[in-house]
Amino acid sequence: MNRWLLLLFGAILTAALPVGAAEPVPTWSATVASVHDGDTLTVWLRSGPRRGQLVRVRLSCADAPELGQERGPQARALLQELASGRRVRVAPVGHSYDRVVARVILADGRDLGMLLVSAGLAWCDPRFCQVRRDAPYRQALDGASQAGLGIWGDPGPVAPWDWRRGR
Repeated sequence: MNRWLLLLFGAILTAALPVGAAEPVPTWSATVASVHDGDTLTVWLRSGPRRGQLVRVRLSCADAPELGQERGPQARALLQELASGRRVRVAPVGHSYDRVVARVILADGRDLGMLLVSAGLAWCDPRFCQVRRDAPYRQALDGASQAGLGIWGDPGPVAPWDWRRGR
């Protein structure tokens, strides 16, 4: 009997949501402890289910060149400059290997992945970008490409996923 009431209650709540309404994304407060490369960092969680733990985070939508690639060290340096020791909000969207894949937002509201893409130091990662939700990333990528910023100023830039496959 209780199971049916729960199902009915869930159906009523779902029906009350506007069409296309997204579920709220849980966010965690954190401090950036270290930067590994241009799209991976470790944060110390100040809230959330793993509060007090160090968690490795892969930026969603941004795939920076690997450290062995052209512009890889530059991407890492920019991420360190922007994030090291700073308070951030982490909005998980998935997992990849031993990392939480998330949007990481600085206290002033800037998205770290978006900043890297806008600077021409990262591609939009096709594994974690959704066409509608992440359209601003694609627009930032187009803008950086047209302006010849970062990787887009280099002859024949190689996407990190192609570079990794070739190794």
